Amino acid sequence: MRAKTATIGPLGRREIKDTPYSVSVIDKTLIENQQATTLPDLLKYMPSTQMEARGGGDVGRPQSRGMQGTPVFNNRLDGMNIVAATAQPIEMYERVEVVHGLAGAYFGPASPGGLFNFTRKRPTQDPYNRINTGFTGKGTWLAHGDFGGHAADGMLGYRINVLSEEGEGYVKGSDLDRSLISGAFDINLTDQTTIELNASRYRFDKFGFPGSFSYDNSVTLPDAPDPTKVGYGQKFAGYGLEDTLVGGLVKHRFNEDWSLTAGMQHQRVSRWFVSVSNALLDDDGNYSNSIDAGVSGQFRVTSNIAVLNGTLFTGGVKHDVHLGTTGVNWENYSPRSGNPSVHGYLGDASIDNPVQWDAPTGLVRNGPRYRSFSNRSQSLVLGDSITFNGQWSAILSGSYTWFDVKNYDETGTVTQKYSERGFSPSVVLSYKPAENITTYVAYADTLQSGGTAPTTAANAGQVLAPERSKQVEAGVKADLGGLDASVAVFRIERPFAFTGEDNVYRIQGDQVNKGIELELRGQLLSC
Repeated sequence: MRAKTATIGPLGRREIKDTPYSVSVIDKTLIENQQATTLPDLLKYMPSTQMEARGGGDVGRPQSRGMQGTPVFNNRLDGMNIVAATAQPIEMYERVEVVHGLAGAYFGPASPGGLFNFTRKRPTQDPYNRINTGFTGKGTWLAHGDFGGHAADGMLGYRINVLSEEGEGYVKGSDLDRSLISGAFDINLTDQTTIELNASRYRFDKFGFPGSFSYDNSVTLPDAPDPTKVGYGQKFAGYGLEDTLVGGLVKHRFNEDWSLTAGMQHQRVSRWFVSVSNALLDDDGNYSNSIDAGVSGQFRVTSNIAVLNGTLFTGGVKHDVHLGTTGVNWENYSPRSGNPSVHGYLGDASIDNPVQWDAPTGLVRNGPRYRSFSNRSQSLVLGDSITFNGQWSAILSGSYTWFDVKNYDETGTVTQKYSERGFSPSVVLSYKPAENITTYVAYADTLQSGGTAPTTAANAGQVLAPERSKQVEAGVKADLGGLDASVAVFRIERPFAFTGEDNVYRIQGDQVNKGIELELRGQLLSC
């Protein structure tokens, strides 16, 4: 359960103990031993990470150091952007890597909420056949098959994952239904060239679980209710998620010192929400129920990457250089106004006596959509990891990003747009007082896409201009034999946008987070 390496964008795979950033990795051993099925199952094993549970823990955004992540820019699969605000098929992943804080100099535009990179399971060298079955909750059955190997005299590698989980959850009448089919194929053209082809389809439905409670400052909160009690959620309320992804990479090694990686990926995520809100009315635990439901919205994300890595020397100084580009076209598709929707008041209940309401008419999952938003960005990334000697090293890296953001109405007319560009630099200096100890100081300045006004704001849907975040960090890493230890202190500052008293969403201040992270990973005792 002690990962030794991590992939840091165009820097490639590096030893964690020698990487001058706060990096956490959850490897396959921990995923399998903990029987993890959701991303929140894994984030609790990393410092500073959590889910921003907007809409529910399964559809929240992962984030680090208390900084809000974005739906797309802070999350990657095999180095390319994916949608964060949907359930992640953990059974499909080999590992989860997190670079805490700002990483825009390597990955292009991203908020200071950390960079989350998921690594897909790849074909195994030897035949691999594993089947897991399980029973959870009150009546949820799970079956998962994981199969890998090579064929055609080693030219074709395969890794197939199939999953089905269905049944009643921990609340009577609730329902969990999820399924996955995933394929990863390696075509080994030569010893130097491999083509990776990937495709997956994941469906996640979760209905009848407890809903959220809202309240204002005048209400005294009651004792925590029993979440297994029927009525805090409605049988018809929850969400249905569909995630389809296809992509591929070409990896070519020219020689021992130079290599090229290039690829593209397309993802389509549909999200259907039937949201029931419980609003506390008084100190006695009375609350009102209201519903908000419509046709599902959709994300479409097409991403690309191309990176050239190489090693060269100037005198006695070693340079590990990288030159590449990474980009994404992120589009939102919203339900058209003619689609059926349900909004309004259901009735009143109390904490002691919750009520199950009949499902209202007009709950429709699919219907016509229109493109309401597009965000295109492309970044040119250039960097140099310089090793002066056995003690001193530095990393100089930067990305130059082009933004093109547009909003559309239902006729396809552009209602708002902007095009911007900017540079995101990072400078790191490292010193190794001993072979097993690395100390470092780092500075990063990252440009990122502006926030989008929520649907309740007077300027709903407006996308703000790009904004800039800054970070300083210092840390120490040590290999203590059976344990890996790391300590990092940091300060992050970013513009902060929110809806003010005039109900307009705009930047109205700054968010400044300061903190310290401590991580110990390894074997404490040998039994």
